[in-house]
Amino acid sequence: MAPPTPARRLHRPLTLLAALLLAVAAVNLPVAGLPATALPGTGLPASPPPGTVASTVPAVTTTDEARPRLTWRPPALTSPEVVRISATNRALRLDDSRDYVLQMPSTPLEVEGGLTVSGGRNVVLVGGTISIPAGAEQTNHAHRGLFLKNQTGTVHVEGLLITGVGLGEGINLDQREGAVVQLQNVRVETTQGSLETNHADVLQTWAGPRVLRVDRLSAATEYQGFFLLPQQFGTQAQPEVVDLRRVDLRGTPESGYLLWRDDLEWPLTVQDVWVAPRNPSSRDSFLWPKGSGPGTEAWPQVDVGTPPGGEFVPAGLAGTGYTSPGYTSAGTGLPGGGGGTLPSEDETPEPPPTPRLHVTAQVTGPTTIPAGEASSVAVTYTEHGQPVPSATLTLQRHRNGTWTDAATLPITNGHGTRPLRPGTTTTTYRWRNYNHSSITAPFTITVQPPTPRLHVTAQVTGPTTIPAGGASSVAVTYTEHGQPVPSATLTLQRHRNGTWTDAATLPITNGHGTRPLRPGTTTTTYRWRNYNHSSITAPFTITVR
Repeated sequence: MAPPTPARRLHRPLTLLAALLLAVAAVNLPVAGLPATALPGTGLPASPPPGTVASTVPAVTTTDEARPRLTWRPPALTSPEVVRISATNRALRLDDSRDYVLQMPSTPLEVEGGLTVSGGRNVVLVGGTISIPAGAEQTNHAHRGLFLKNQTGTVHVEGLLITGVGLGEGINLDQREGAVVQLQNVRVETTQGSLETNHADVLQTWAGPRVLRVDRLSAATEYQGFFLLPQQFGTQAQPEVVDLRRVDLRGTPESGYLLWRDDLEWPLTVQDVWVAPRNPSSRDSFLWPKGSGPGTEAWPQVDVGTPPGGEFVPAGLAGTGYTSPGYTSAGTGLPGGGGGTLPSEDETPEPPPTPRLHVTAQVTGPTTIPAGEASSVAVTYTEHGQPVPSATLTLQRHRNGTWTDAATLPITNGHGTRPLRPGTTTTTYRWRNYNHSSITAPFTITVQPPTPRLHVTAQVTGPTTIPAGGASSVAVTYTEHGQPVPSATLTLQRHRNGTWTDAATLPITNGHGTRPLRPGTTTTTYRWRNYNHSSITAPFTITVR
């Protein structure tokens, strides 16, 4: 089935519609210089009334140490304004030079159109639930959960639950101003749609962002999962990176592509990403671009099925009352909003998780070699940081825009070495494991052009244009491995009627010889060859006026 044309999708951004941000939960970290006054029993500021901006942030609560920490902290905020989200204050237009904390209500925000956040510099939303009611229309984006548009700093959305019987679109991004978007511990319950109706997406971007980071996201969809077209609209640069970690997407019997990206060359990092499609046996039916052969996949490190430990964001983890588990990254994270809590800043950061299976490669021989020579590479293979006792890795070669399997390497106690013989062509390689879950960075062995064993060159030493009956002259050199050939005979060839024919010979002494050229009355093209045609000069022409 031909893929749908993205430009015709109904999720086109509206110029007057503010970008929809995540529902925020209660703020937990005090901001320097701001008191932490809260309404008793709610975690929400005592003032101001809904729809206005506050200058207080709720106090910090402790982190849940039993749950895995997240990768990225919220951005540091400078004098943030706190905005309370409500059914009457859900389409926000923020100042691009200000930082904001968005406080989600303590009960689900049940409203058509969900939350739209347009503008703002650094924007933080932690916790909360967005619920799209039945009957939400597709044509005015009433079925959408969250829309984030044109932030200028970092948008941090964490612990958000997007749900509802009318949900047709999860999160949309229109980021043309260079924002970093962080989505962590987010759960999107089934987005409803089909090929013929609404092309439901869990996450869709049609412009930017500069950096997209996703860590721990669980979702289900009746049609599409992640739909990544960061340059479909706008003139922004390609993303610096799209980094996807601990993601599980579940399809239905009618679902289509669960992961879709354009064919541009922005970097994509995938770690512990799982899809459960309608037809697990055909990767071409749920991953785009297509390519199910080894080395041809645009998504080679995606696992099919369900994570061994279950959903990364199970029901009940995200939503109102959410508490952040903390972060592995260092930094000065700042609070979220009214429906959830962030950890305190004095916790000891955990090291980032080690990939379950990890392949690395180090070129141990020269990276530039003569034609026909060899280099070498050492490869390591670990599981949870420990050497794999026995395995087989595959060497891949990149040619004509495609990665293809080229050789295998037995691994013993996590190590293996292999010679690399690219022949006469500079070649780029990489190593992969059996299920493509770990692939090394590409590396290149450069092959120097071979020096011809025998080499003939010619230089016209007389005029290249002569009168009829006149003469020119040519000097010829003949070398073997760069050294003059002591004695030989070369042949002058003439090109006429589409054919090269022998016309004369020239004795060579100590690698040199000269000869007059007399083309008569006709402009003539010549060349020189050696005895076995292994070296032939470039053609040259004597023009007769």
